[in-house]
Amino acid sequence: MPNVRPYDPCGHTKLAVSDYKKSYTFYADIFKELGYKQVSNKDDRAGWASPEGYAVLIAQAKITNYQYKFDTPGFHHLCLKSPSMEMVDQIYQSLL
Repeated sequence: MPNVRPYDPCGHTKLAVSDYKKSYTFYADIFKELGYKQVSNKDDRAGWASPEGYAVLIAQAKITNYQYKFDTPGFHHLCLKSPSMEMVDQIYQSLL
């Protein structure tokens, strides 16, 4: 069966976030600047895909009252490649 999604379902990362609306605003700005296309937008989840088809999805976490510890098992960080340092600086300034 051919892939009918706007991204490769095998090439994605899904992040569970504690505050969906705040996270949506944060990530939407970054992904727009990086040239990602928004591929989904629901009340509690959204996703963006790179020009190459790699997607990053966010969704409201069902459990939000946890004690975060830096070195515990789980997702540690997300690193996105930028075409230039100037773009990184531009995105940083837009988030201040």
